[in-house]
Amino acid sequence: MVVPGVRERLAAAGPAAATGSDGYDAEGRSLDGVAVGIDGAGPSDGPLAFAFETAQRRGLPLRVVHTWSYPLAVGPGHAFPPVYEAGQVGAEATRLVAEVLAGWRQKFPEVRVTEDIIRSGAAKHLVEVSATQQLLVVGRRGRPDGPVGRLGSVSQTVVHQTRCPVAVLPED
Repeated sequence: MVVPGVRERLAAAGPAAATGSDGYDAEGRSLDGVAVGIDGAGPSDGPLAFAFETAQRRGLPLRVVHTWSYPLAVGPGHAFPPVYEAGQVGAEATRLVAEVLAGWRQKFPEVRVTEDIIRSGAAKHLVEVSATQQLLVVGRRGRPDGPVGRLGSVSQTVVHQTRCPVAVLPED
């Protein structure tokens, strides 16, 4: 049986949970700004709204992180992995992020947004990104009856391993 810790309980329980930061790392270096992870598999309005509003209020840049991997076809009739044209899946990920951000950029024109679209595991890359950010925002849509409440695998990993304050919000 997994017994959730305090950070996990906070992140899973309420509408949003976060820890604090003064904007500097342990060595006194200034941290970049706000980062938000989006997966594109469903609505990300909660995390995006919180990230854009926080970046605007604090006058910080916003880094939108989206990771992707090659789709894996499994099942009867799939003896070999599918073949993709070089860049096809990455280009689709870039298009998806541009589509998701279009309305947000119009609503928050003063927020400087950079896109970080990379072939990687989501949790791994978000933890790496957290080393240079003042705040990391992620969504949650885990099962309410799961071992740590509503935290999914990515938000649970980020809560455990992030190097900056983290805000975990419902996806919608």
